[in-house]
Amino acid sequence: MASDVQGWLDSPAGNFGWILVGDEARNSTARRFSSREGAQPPTLQIDFTPTGDVFACCFTDGSCTVTDTTSCSDQGGTSNTGTSSCEPNICPQPVGACCNLDESCSNAVDRLTCEIAGGAFQGGGSSCSQGSVDCGLTPFVDPLPVPPVLQPVGTRPDGVPQYNVEVLTAKQNLHSELPDTDVWTYNGAYPSFTIEAMRDAPIEVTYINSLPARGNRGGHILDVDECAHGPNYYSDSARIVTHLHGGHLPARFDGHPELTILPGETDVYEYPNNQDAATLWYHDHALGITRLNVYAGMAGFYLLRDTEDTGDAGNAFGLPSGEYEIPVVIQDREFNPDGSLFYNPTIQNAFKGDRIVVNGKVWPFLNVEQGKYRLRLLNGSQSREYSLRLENLADPSQVIPFHLIGTDLGLIDAPIALDDISIMSPAERFDVIVDFEPFAPGTEIVLRNGELTPPRIPNVLKFVVTDEEGFTGALPASLRPVPPLNSENVPTRYFRLRRVNAACSNEPTRIIGEWLVESLDGPGGTVTGKQWDDIREFPILGTREIWEFENPTNSVHPMHVHLVKFQVLDKTDITSGDPVPLEPWEINTWKDTVRVPPNSRVRIIMDFEDYLGKFAYHCHILDHEDHEMMRQFQAMNNPALCDNDGSCEAGEDCASCPGDCGQTSGALCGNGLCEAGDGENCATCAQDCAGKQTGSADKQFCCGFDDGEVTNSIACGADINDNRCIDSGDELFCRVSERVAACCGDALCEGGETSASCALDCDATCPREPEGPPQGAACTDGIDNDCDGLIDTGDPDCTDSDADGLSDVYETNILGTDPYVKDTDGDGLADGNDGVVPVGAIAGGVDANGDGFIDGEQTLGTDALQADTDGDRLNDGVEVANGSDPTDENSWPALADGDCAPKDDPDGEVNTGDVVVGVRMALGIVTATALELAHCDLYPENNPDGVFNIPDLLLLMQRALTPP
Repeated sequence: MASDVQGWLDSPAGNFGWILVGDEARNSTARRFSSREGAQPPTLQIDFTPTGDVFACCFTDGSCTVTDTTSCSDQGGTSNTGTSSCEPNICPQPVGACCNLDESCSNAVDRLTCEIAGGAFQGGGSSCSQGSVDCGLTPFVDPLPVPPVLQPVGTRPDGVPQYNVEVLTAKQNLHSELPDTDVWTYNGAYPSFTIEAMRDAPIEVTYINSLPARGNRGGHILDVDECAHGPNYYSDSARIVTHLHGGHLPARFDGHPELTILPGETDVYEYPNNQDAATLWYHDHALGITRLNVYAGMAGFYLLRDTEDTGDAGNAFGLPSGEYEIPVVIQDREFNPDGSLFYNPTIQNAFKGDRIVVNGKVWPFLNVEQGKYRLRLLNGSQSREYSLRLENLADPSQVIPFHLIGTDLGLIDAPIALDDISIMSPAERFDVIVDFEPFAPGTEIVLRNGELTPPRIPNVLKFVVTDEEGFTGALPASLRPVPPLNSENVPTRYFRLRRVNAACSNEPTRIIGEWLVESLDGPGGTVTGKQWDDIREFPILGTREIWEFENPTNSVHPMHVHLVKFQVLDKTDITSGDPVPLEPWEINTWKDTVRVPPNSRVRIIMDFEDYLGKFAYHCHILDHEDHEMMRQFQAMNNPALCDNDGSCEAGEDCASCPGDCGQTSGALCGNGLCEAGDGENCATCAQDCAGKQTGSADKQFCCGFDDGEVTNSIACGADINDNRCIDSGDELFCRVSERVAACCGDALCEGGETSASCALDCDATCPREPEGPPQGAACTDGIDNDCDGLIDTGDPDCTDSDADGLSDVYETNILGTDPYVKDTDGDGLADGNDGVVPVGAIAGGVDANGDGFIDGEQTLGTDALQADTDGDRLNDGVEVANGSDPTDENSWPALADGDCAPKDDPDGEVNTGDVVVGVRMALGIVTATALELAHCDLYPENNPDGVFNIPDLLLLMQRALTPP
């Protein structure tokens, strides 16, 4: 250690801080102290015992050291020859003002007591009233803002409400003692307006990027480290894309990190809301700058209701509602003296601010009535975890419980009383009820944070109880059952979470820590993928999977999987193999984010349903997410649905049916991005790659792919000192690597896809095949599958009356050969195919002479146009072949009961052909002759009563299935 410390003194640039690894029984814990960060970096103190006669030496500031009397005197101290130890500190302590951890000030506190509690001693004799004593911002002086509910701006013709969410710059006061802060907001407010929606009632949201269009299409409010994936080719442009966290929705509306829009651009999303009521939230998800956009203020609540959890008084569960239901987003921030936001200009391991902001205010307070409140708690921080408890300032030892009623994605079986919320990771939500009824007016209860990672911040929010009576309804005994997912014989995917040193793509001499989530080929196996563009996971819709995350690092990783809701199966200590107890909110609950502790292994189980395409999964420590700890999976159809007919149809996609559904470059000429990795240059895509094109011809240049055929070309990334190919002034950017291919069939029209190459994705008039969805198509995908202006449950073509997985429209065509053609006459055969028989039928064949057979397909007939001269619905050629007289009924051979001659070879057998004829008789499509009734009218047996009905048909089917 001594040599290390000396090395730090000799070479300060090599002092990266130190790590303390604890041995706590609960979970392995690591704390990292960065000695080069922050306004007051921590210092390392080393106590040692010198040789010779040494004694405790006391100084006027109360500090103590062990040294000889001469050295003590030379340093202005007083030697205590009665002891040679400073443990405990025997020196007299000065008394003065102490700036506490929560930035409050206390008088007459001795130095040692102040510092042990984490405070900053202001000097002997100091007082809080002195002007020189500044402990920071006064806690609990501003009321808690409650975000208002966003109102729709219109209604679509199909009744879907329409909302506008505009990204704007704004100035907002985050504490009354701070200057106003510049923030980036949704609709001018941080946090944004709350969107409320009902289950199965879609809404449309138009996102508008109205950030300032200056320089490089906006420039960022914070410093952008171009080492990160995204800024390394988009520079510091003001890109945005919004993700509805926890939303179950099509890939096109999931907020894919690469589908960003620049200032002046808009995008329209549709949220189907086909999931349980839950506390969702929407936030920015732009590739490589998510941490900056969210930190700048781009986040808001999205509360999904249903017919039971309505949010209204009198709801089915008797939960607090209206003014007694409050969304609470907890975030940490750090401010510059002018009130502006501070964030590290370069990618950090995990940023943590020094103040907590709740609903856009630093340490606010809330007046509460004597009753129950429903608090929807959200950890919206970059990387900070919280350990929350409620403290009565008048009785700090009193336990005030949280009653947990819901987690990330909905209500739980029954309320759970928690003394505290021991740990809450970024993006997790806790739906809790707190009861203030027992407390006297004037009682002050503080929501405390006991998590110890520096800088420590104990204060979150203060509640002040008034003398008004509030909501006093009883806690519900039960809520919403959460059926456990059966894990037997469920396949597992394996992942490893790692940190490596890597060179920046645009600054190769700079080595920086990079976080990865690696795909493995088995438990503890070989890495098969680790980068954003490495797509290795292809879950099939309608299947269940287990994902196992192995975390050998000393950092926690809250892992979030888009599209799905999941349950936590178990956690295991990697080192010992012992199980790690699950938290109460992780047992049989619906989650979308799971805390993966250091040196642990976590398994989650989930179903993949409804939506195709590329979805992200990542660590929700935003600094990790932005520097490579984010991957994507491709949800696809079952390959068994592929018919290999050369046409990409509903139920098929490029992953499940590559022969029918092709892939093309994900690059798109005209998007302001010179995608050199996909072959773009000034010749193939001038609008993206032509550079400034100023001056004489010999000074013009061409960016992009160097194919050797253009003049004065510059290959993107060939010279890191030449930034002409990233021309922010002309809104041009460059991507060196190849973009992920666009996939036909994933309901996302992107890159080189067109209506001609992939009508299924890109034909805006009709994104699916006409005349109704085929077997296997999702009727809850938010798409107008048959172009009739109706979607999802409002579309009769999606109705499945008997719940057999086939739409009613499809079932009417079940005997036809074309599932997209309707059966207008109700005879069980698709139009244009009436007369087709199951055996030997030709698709699209015609029954020209009306004899009940497709022409040329009579089983025994020889002439397709031979008539039925005796009207017995037997082709004359069949009768001749049987040696009978077509005009003489008595000459026909004897038939077995149930052998319905008009549609079958009269061979004395009962088979499926007879059943087909029976169906036509029962439907009244054909008129039976006496002989037909004698053999087909079986109820009662051999009683030709002249009626062929359902009982006859059932007996006929039974006889066909069980011949004698």
